Amino acid sequence: MKFEDEEFFLMVLVFVLAFFYLFHLWVPGAIQDTFYSFSALWVDYYTSSLFFASIFISTLLFAGLVYSVISLGRVRGEVNKKLYHPASAVKKEEEVLPPGAKKWAQVERHMTSENPGEWRLAIFEADILLDDLIDSLGYFGNSLGEKLKQIPSGDFKTLNDAWEAHKIRNSLAHEGSDFLLSDREARRVIGLYERVFREHSYI
Repeated sequence: MKFEDEEFFLMVLVFVLAFFYLFHLWVPGAIQDTFYSFSALWVDYYTSSLFFASIFISTLLFAGLVYSVISLGRVRGEVNKKLYHPASAVKKEEEVLPPGAKKWAQVERHMTSENPGEWRLAIFEADILLDDLIDSLGYFGNSLGEKLKQIPSGDFKTLNDAWEAHKIRNSLAHEGSDFLLSDREARRVIGLYERVFREHSYI
C-alpha cells in the first residue's frame, strides 16, 4: 500500500471515531436509542442475508466436490485401462480388422485406375494374398498350385474360384503383354479372389 493510501485510511478512521465521540457527546439519548435500534435491524438483515448466501455457496461447493470426485474416478479408470491393458488400447483398431484387410484395400485401389497395368498388379497382389490365406489354413508347398492340390473340395467351397483366378494370374505372368486383359475380365477375376477371401473371413 502506498503512503498516500495509508494517509487516506487514517483520515477516514479518525473521522469515524470523531463522529461517534461527538454523537455520544452532543446527540440526545432518545435519538441515540433510535439510531442504535435501526442499526440493529440493519445488522440482523445483513447477517441473515450472509447466512443464506453462505448456504447457497456451500451447496455449490459441495456439488463441485461431488462432480470432481466422479470425474477423478473416470480419469483413474481410463489411466488404469491404458496401464494394465496397453495392447488392447493401442491395437484395438487393428484387432477388429481381418488379417488381409489392408492388403485387399491396396488391391481395390489398383482397380480404381483406368490403367490396365494397375489391373494386372491388382491380380498379382490378390494372388499373393491368396497364398497367405492358404498358408494360414495350414497347407504348405513349393508353390500356390501345390498347396491348392492338397485342399479337399468339401472343406473349401470356393476352391474352384481360387483355381480359376490363380490360373489367370499365371497366364498374365507367362504371356505378359500378349495377354489382353479387359476391365470387365479384370473385375471378374478380382471378384473370384474376393469370394474366396469372404468365405474365410480374410478381408
